[in-house]
Amino acid sequence: MHRLLNCCLGLAGLLALLALVGCSGAATPAAAPVATATVARPPLSSTPVAAAATPIAATASAAPATPTPLGAGRVLYTRSDASAGATQLWSVDLAGSADQLLLSCPNNCQITWMTTAPGAGLLAYRATYQDRPTEIRLYDLATQADRLLLAAADDVSDLRFAPDGSRLAYLRSRETGAVLDYERSIWLVDVADGATHAVVSWDRTVGLPLWLDNDHVVFTRAPHPLLVGDIVALPVANPDEQAVLFSGATLLDTAPDGHALLVRLESTGDAVATDQTFAHGLVALTGDAPELTQTWQLPMGFLRWSPDSAQLAHTSIGGDLRLIDAADGTVALLRRFQAGLKAGPTTHVDWSPTGASLVYELGAPPGAAALYRLDLGTDTELLLSEFPWFASALFVVVR
Repeated sequence: MHRLLNCCLGLAGLLALLALVGCSGAATPAAAPVATATVARPPLSSTPVAAAATPIAATASAAPATPTPLGAGRVLYTRSDASAGATQLWSVDLAGSADQLLLSCPNNCQITWMTTAPGAGLLAYRATYQDRPTEIRLYDLATQADRLLLAAADDVSDLRFAPDGSRLAYLRSRETGAVLDYERSIWLVDVADGATHAVVSWDRTVGLPLWLDNDHVVFTRAPHPLLVGDIVALPVANPDEQAVLFSGATLLDTAPDGHALLVRLESTGDAVATDQTFAHGLVALTGDAPELTQTWQLPMGFLRWSPDSAQLAHTSIGGDLRLIDAADGTVALLRRFQAGLKAGPTTHVDWSPTGASLVYELGAPPGAAALYRLDLGTDTELLLSEFPWFASALFVVVR
């Protein structure tokens, strides 16, 4: 990977303009999607377990007197406190027990984005208010102390920890003055002291930032967020040395081991049907040049890498849950919820630290939603926690 980046980024040091196009040469053509086998799993075998809530005292910034560290395998999720108007942060373990309230978002704020630093014991979240600037806050999983990292004059989103947990990359957005027209820039903030600086200047073409390793950030440059463009890498120590890694795609995620990019190979429109599919693929970064190694057709939804980078979990806007083998591209259908007893959309998916199970949220009308864990070895489902339908939209599994 470093040999590939050194090749590309070296050209950028000679001439900044050529750095944006010279490393990839001609645009890499998007390969035609290959046919993939879709394997149907057995019907849902559900083993519900009631999760009794045992809330601890909520606090805006102080930890409990004797906090219990929240280790790997805890599921952190949000609920809305209808009486106070604030978002609450809750935790439950993968056995569906010890469901507890951790904090209420300070000053009646709403938690509208959150992410964890694997192995670093930190949760970063975006706190939004009606009458004050948006904040990025840090929650320490060991001490359960909450603190302000920075307040932003513009909208901030897409918070991502560097692999070592020392920095966050995030996207800032602001209006240009024209109707529904925005420009974006990529910033880094130091977790220790809150020092922040831009690494990509304001432009309409800038997409979400992702870490390739502790030294490199990648993002998409495209005329519009719904269009494909160039996937660009930059060294955070020398952000002007940008180089195109791959063209004709939208970057969706980077593999945990840094050896591959997950991309969408087709542009999308504003209105997407639940059964409409788009070409997706994996771009390997292990050779002398990036190479598209797998392609498949998937409906719009959310994709999440397994901890070992060997598989991908996919939830679709139509309510399906799939498992994708990153090596051979095989797609296995795990659940089709809209046709099942618990009809409702899956909104997000995450992996247990060992990769042995998946956690997902499922809407179960009327008026309820729940977190479930699916054991991939036994194909059984466990209820972790239930709450009102409107109460949750975010969760993450601690690794």
